Amino acid sequence: MRSFVLSALFVTLAFVGRLPAQQPSDSAVTTCTFADGKELSLRYSPGNPRDQMPANKPWGPGGSPMYLFAQTAVTIGKANLPPDAYSLYVIGDKVPRILVVNRSVKIGSPYDPSQDIVRVPMESGKLSSKVKALTPYFVHPTARQCNLRLYYGSNGAWAEFKEK
Repeated sequence: MRSFVLSALFVTLAFVGRLPAQQPSDSAVTTCTFADGKELSLRYSPGNPRDQMPANKPWGPGGSPMYLFAQTAVTIGKANLPPDAYSLYVIGDKVPRILVVNRSVKIGSPYDPSQDIVRVPMESGKLSSKVKALTPYFVHPTARQCNLRLYYGSNGAWAEFKEK
């Protein structure tokens, strides 16, 4: 019996070694884990450094929204978000920037303002050096809070997500 198991394992490993490697993804992910182990994650296109943030229009890096995945209920601004997936957009080539949370997560669909849940003015500050492409990531200042930071050009902006 033992030789059968070892043979089966060898055949499986030999087969797996011939599978094609996964192609690199054109998206990046940043994650924040709350004290209870539940996560917020953000999937986004790194975009192109030549992309320009349009004035007063919802925008995402690489021409696509950022996708927020919440495993737990959170608040942002005055909105309560149940565990789900959401699209995020940024408005404003100047500060303060506005973070838009939108219900529509259908890939490839155009922005629909009727699906907006909340628009939150973001806190902002100057960066010590310029960032060429929009760079989002999470900061975890407290056990029940994840701040989404967006760095673009010479400005940094952030919004607070609090676990309910």
